[in-house]
Amino acid sequence: MAHADALWRAAYARSADPQLALHAAEALPFGAYKVVDFLAAHSPTIGEAFRRIAAYFPIIDARAVLDAVPIAEGFALEMRARDPGVELPAPAQEYTLAAMVTRARVCAGATWAPDAVEVTFPAPRDSSELGRVFRCELRFGRSTPRLVCSRTTWDAPVTDADPALLAVLEDHAQRLLRELPPSDDFVSRVRGAISQQLGAGEPSTARIARSLGTSERTLQRRLSETGHTFANLLDEARAATAKAHLRDPAMSLSSIAFLLGFADQSAFTRAFRRWTGDTPSAFRNGIGR
Repeated sequence: MAHADALWRAAYARSADPQLALHAAEALPFGAYKVVDFLAAHSPTIGEAFRRIAAYFPIIDARAVLDAVPIAEGFALEMRARDPGVELPAPAQEYTLAAMVTRARVCAGATWAPDAVEVTFPAPRDSSELGRVFRCELRFGRSTPRLVCSRTTWDAPVTDADPALLAVLEDHAQRLLRELPPSDDFVSRVRGAISQQLGAGEPSTARIARSLGTSERTLQRRLSETGHTFANLLDEARAATAKAHLRDPAMSLSSIAFLLGFADQSAFTRAFRRWTGDTPSAFRNGIGR
């Protein structure tokens, strides 16, 4: 994801377009994502289209993950980096979410819009272009980039959907998914296991090794072979999770410290300063974002 971030920065510098990601998503022709686009076009509803896009997104980009999930407001299409220790850059969030919206408009009509768009980055000085593209409420500084939809918006029918063609396309997409190169990135698996276990206290090498079906000695050896240590991966996961929680004003610092497995708030503050150079309060106030 660091390479993607660098690529976006270079593209912005060359184009001198401050809204490059949005404009690139608008210019992306329907069909550029091949079978995944046409799976969406022949799903019965927008929600089903999003579910299929999420399921087959590895065909498009193996670095990010999309999830279609129920939420209090209805449903959401969420995105995250496959690597739990990495935060998606702002251009990637804008591009992917805008591309999903433009595809939904091809499928359900030009007036379709989500009920809200949430992103992790702070509000820019001028958000009018974001508003023009998304045509809905914009929510900045949230924990997860996502499209938020009411049940009515989610269940909007797709025009001209063909169930028979959908079945053929889905068979083809499943074959493409099976043919993708196997992903056996041991470091990513360790990162994922750490992130999953953070809420149950501090993950230990023994617990993570058991969850991966290996021994502590093998875990440490394989990490060492790639130039990583368990302690560094744990710090990465804690830092990413802490930043996500700090963007939620309802989460107290003591609650975040507890969720991350720290004995007290002061220990969390010392660790966060070591990770980022800022205190949790400074980060929450916008310094270090």
